[in-house]
Amino acid sequence: MKRAPFQVLVLGTGSHAGKSLLAAGFCRILSDRGFSVAPFKAQNMALNSAVTDEGLEMGRAQWLQALAARVRPQARMNPVLLKPQRGKGSQLVLMGRSQGIFSTRAYFKRWPAVARQAQRAWASLAAEHEALVLEGAGSPAEVNLAHRDLANLETARFSKAPFVLVADIERGGSFAALTGTLALLPSWLRQRCLGVIFNKFRGDLSLMDPGLAWLRRRGIKPLGVLPWMDGLALEEEDSLGLPASVPRTAHGALRVQALRLAHLSNFNDLMPLQEEAGVQMDWVKPGQERPRPHLLVLPGSKDSLADLAELRRSGEAERIRRWAAQGTWVLGLCGGFQILGSSLNDPLGVDHGRRGAKALGLGLLDVQTSMGRGKVLALRRFKAATRLGRLELSGYEIHHGRTSAGPTARVEAEGPVGQALLVSDGAGVWGTYLHGILDEAPFRRAFLGALARAQGRRWRGGGVDRAQGREQSLDRWAAHLAKHLDLSFLPRRTP
Repeated sequence: MKRAPFQVLVLGTGSHAGKSLLAAGFCRILSDRGFSVAPFKAQNMALNSAVTDEGLEMGRAQWLQALAARVRPQARMNPVLLKPQRGKGSQLVLMGRSQGIFSTRAYFKRWPAVARQAQRAWASLAAEHEALVLEGAGSPAEVNLAHRDLANLETARFSKAPFVLVADIERGGSFAALTGTLALLPSWLRQRCLGVIFNKFRGDLSLMDPGLAWLRRRGIKPLGVLPWMDGLALEEEDSLGLPASVPRTAHGALRVQALRLAHLSNFNDLMPLQEEAGVQMDWVKPGQERPRPHLLVLPGSKDSLADLAELRRSGEAERIRRWAAQGTWVLGLCGGFQILGSSLNDPLGVDHGRRGAKALGLGLLDVQTSMGRGKVLALRRFKAATRLGRLELSGYEIHHGRTSAGPTARVEAEGPVGQALLVSDGAGVWGTYLHGILDEAPFRRAFLGALARAQGRRWRGGGVDRAQGREQSLDRWAAHLAKHLDLSFLPRRTP
């Protein structure tokens, strides 16, 4: 009979406490110790997603955790992904495939069947691996949702896993958050607590000693305090982790602005620019007054029609057109690519939520987009002769849009079925469906080099490929956890 796998469930006192990265760190440590380990999160609510080798969709956090575990990312590691759409409910992605947009009440009617499917996904992973690192969502102490808490209470019930509880000390109130959360947990779960972790501490660690002693006197085991760690090139799960700007000291840096759209998705596409030497990267709100940049980026959007309308209401649409005419380069990624075109049409309401929704785009690219019912999900890697040179392009597609190019558009790269994947106006406006196209240094540097020449500037890049930076950061993060936490609950190989 196969031995049951080791399991640990990472719970948090709230969103952005650090659950996802803590789980990734545990995955890397267990992998380093020689275990076959896999991540699992029963239900995720996020607009940051990734595509598997099979062309299925999963949460970006579990994708990162799978890389940390050195296993192939699979949709069953995140069987339920909810992609919220403001005022319309959420798109339900079940085992990697979109099921449509559901209101909260409609989703709750499906919840029992969804929960059973999540449990089957967990059981299949448990049957194949020696260790599982499970992640909760938000807080497990939301008493109004306890009867439908798939990611926390339901996962704890069917997995029977012990848990660690992490709090974000930077936000304040961490002692109250930890003790209050434990007090509100059902007794059957509270007794499985392995200990608590304070995350994102800045300052003198000795200042925590009285508080840790206070916890011990109350029967709560502190597992340690994690100091803040700079320079981690690891993807955040949601926009709570989105920086306003990344300061640079280099004189004459390329100024890049990315629009913080209301329906922003896959914002990790911009991480390579945040990390690139000689680039000043800022996130800005539509309509915000600011100086003209060298490059303006329209990132991914879960509802490009709604974000296009906001660009017009805020005056940003006219600013984009004016700046493009003045020499600013513009790059649209996925939904941003659609917005740059001449028209958007959603006849079935699959993206916008209202049948027949349509609008004129910004008209900076001669492309037209119509939303289809089926979602395009694909990994891409191919060589293309672009005006930047012959380059290997790579990335992934996640979109409902079907985009066709008109006669004045320059199609720089096409997909296997003729879908335009990289389009330009032959000057300074670019659009692409490839999430992650900036991750690899050759394309990014060719693009930024051409941009700098067009602006009459000298520029030399210094960033690494995202895959390389990610691996280095995972190793640094795992070493950071091992240094500052009591990890005796994680198993080691016996001789």
